[in-house]
Amino acid sequence: MGLLENVFNRLADAVKDEFSLFHIESLCSQLGWGIDERLGDWGIVLHFKDSVVGIRKVNVVISKASGLVVFSVLSAGEISTRNAPGDLAYHLLARNGRGTLHSWHTYDTEFGKARLVASYSALIGGLNALTFSTICEALCHEVNALDLKLQQCGMI
Repeated sequence: MGLLENVFNRLADAVKDEFSLFHIESLCSQLGWGIDERLGDWGIVLHFKDSVVGIRKVNVVISKASGLVVFSVLSAGEISTRNAPGDLAYHLLARNGRGTLHSWHTYDTEFGKARLVASYSALIGGLNALTFSTICEALCHEVNALDLKLQQCGMI
């Protein structure tokens, strides 16, 4: 029985994984959005027009283990980790506190700089076309607002 159960579980996982990406593609289709890039079999990238960078990319990645979809948008700014402006940290913390559809994170590059990313996680089963578009557009708006500030400070 163990072998049959193992085969059944793998088949169920494969169907669930395929459904997850299919669901995201279906939401894009309902919105009339094309898929601009693919991230293997676990995600897509959508392109949106942006006043600062021209094209703003929204990564939509499926976490197969948890059933979550993680949306993320990178800021154009690379901040030196040694001399980042103090008001930038305040700005990000304040925006995290006021935001409902995002949180700000940083990650280090290999050159001693930090990249800023806004992200949001949602249960795949709870996504419909309206929530999907709202999340993508809210993240783009949030990152654009930060990039405008960075541009005004000469950091982009």
